[in-house]
Amino acid sequence: MNDRRKLLGILVLGLFFLVYNFKLSLIWNHDQDLYSWIARDIIVNRHLRLVGQVTSIPGVFIGPFYYYLIALFYWIFRMNPMSAIIPVTAIGLFSIWSLYFVVKEFWGKRAGLISAFLMAVSTGIALFQRWSVPTQPTILWSIWFLYVIFKALEGDKKIIYLYGFLLGMVYHIHIALLPILPLPILAYAVSRGSLKEKFSRIKLKEYLGCIAIFLIFSSPFWLFELKHNWSEVKGMMAATQVDIGAPTGKAKFLKVLNAASQELQIRLVRGWETYRVELIWPVFIIAMIYLLKIKKITAKQAIFIWLWIFLICWAQFVSKRIVSEYYFTNLVILFFIIFSLSISEILSNRTVLGIFLAGYLGLNIFWLNRYTQLNDSYFYKEQAVEFIVADAKSKNYPCISVNYIAKFGDGVGFRYLFWNKGMKVVKTHENVPQYDLVIPFAQSDKELTAKFGLIGVIKNKKEVEVNSQVCDDPALTLDPLLGYTE
Repeated sequence: MNDRRKLLGILVLGLFFLVYNFKLSLIWNHDQDLYSWIARDIIVNRHLRLVGQVTSIPGVFIGPFYYYLIALFYWIFRMNPMSAIIPVTAIGLFSIWSLYFVVKEFWGKRAGLISAFLMAVSTGIALFQRWSVPTQPTILWSIWFLYVIFKALEGDKKIIYLYGFLLGMVYHIHIALLPILPLPILAYAVSRGSLKEKFSRIKLKEYLGCIAIFLIFSSPFWLFELKHNWSEVKGMMAATQVDIGAPTGKAKFLKVLNAASQELQIRLVRGWETYRVELIWPVFIIAMIYLLKIKKITAKQAIFIWLWIFLICWAQFVSKRIVSEYYFTNLVILFFIIFSLSISEILSNRTVLGIFLAGYLGLNIFWLNRYTQLNDSYFYKEQAVEFIVADAKSKNYPCISVNYIAKFGDGVGFRYLFWNKGMKVVKTHENVPQYDLVIPFAQSDKELTAKFGLIGVIKNKKEVEVNSQVCDDPALTLDPLLGYTE
């Protein structure tokens, strides 16, 4: 079997892992409700936006790229939320191919195919890639950013335009990537040759081209800041001064270490949860030493991998924000490549390698089936909404109110679905029929009308003759979704 057929087979496996049980496993919570509402704003209200949702830092937004991408497929498929499967799957497949290309470029076809296979059948990575959120392209961005760094280490000036593009896309993906942005410049500076000679080789038009590409793809940020008196910059500066009571010192260091370890472990071996996730670090260090010893990676490559890890972890350590695992997703590709290269070298025997890869595939198929059986996914939320809408329309209700019997963070992900099914939802009012959504349903099991996965529904208990004027009362309009802004 030639390499092209092997790669095609790997991509087919990757497609299976990306789409298997998609509807049943699609996390559909606040973020998904929010990007759907923003897509609706773009398509229905024809509101061209410069920003997406508000981030965890007040006054700071994520860029609009992902929202326009989602809006495109919502428009094509008549506002169907399931159309999100197309862009997230395309990004996931392109990430697998990109990993193959980058690893092949530096370490050969065999290593490229092994790394692509391991990524394609990794349940942890597949679950992240099918998680439809604006930060989903993080892994893809990380692959190409590593490519730019290593090419810069070789003194290749041709990557300057790709570097400009990746810089511009950071605003649209994740501000957690900011600390590592100077690394390609540093890598080029330490490549062979004198500093003056290397930078003088880059022509003025190449510098200007890089800047132009960066400005084009980050232009929503600059336009928004000019329009709003640099509010995001001020928000980021203010956030550095706000003490939210997060741990400091040793406790903060251990929190960063643990959060990074958990993210790495859950992506590499999704089904082997352990309380000692920190063990992934010594394993990684041993793998790095081994690859250095056999000269599979160079000292400079190893230094820049560690610089990347240090800068990301250091930024979280000094930050006064709450440390979350998804800030460390950009480290996943570094660990994945090092482990893949180690396996490629250690398992040089084709039979032994085949047994290992088959075993990893089998484990991940088991994990995939296990972790794609969510009882509060889009699949069940859509069923609950359809049940309520059918009942309301059978009684000719022009609008309804919905009461969530759920803890904070559970009663989310329904607003767009109601709108999409043609039902207006307003605030609770005595002249508006009320339906209860109980999550989990066990809280009110005896009162339930219907159950859908973890979600229970209680029908309106009293007959109400609804006046359409009540439905149009501005005082009953629902408050904007958290993070939504016009």
